[in-house]
Amino acid sequence: MSAKRVGEQLGRAYPAFAGLAPLAQFQVFLLRQFVGLFLLAPVMGAISVATYSIIGEKTTRSIEALLELMRSFDTISAPESESR
Repeated sequence: MSAKRVGEQLGRAYPAFAGLAPLAQFQVFLLRQFVGLFLLAPVMGAISVATYSIIGEKTTRSIEALLELMRSFDTISAPESESR
């Protein structure tokens, strides 16, 4: 299929493309197909980072030491009640 024929078919399917050159019509058409993927990419990246941090913490148990350290600071710095 030639570029001119593809341009004609895209011009009939999408009237807004009629003023563009055949190559430009094809480029706009392809870009429109990937817009959804461009919107989903940041969401998928954030989900994968969050999942990895949760699963990674569960497997390495890295936060337990930090929580114990915070508990020990609370017991050291907590004032005891003074009786008068």
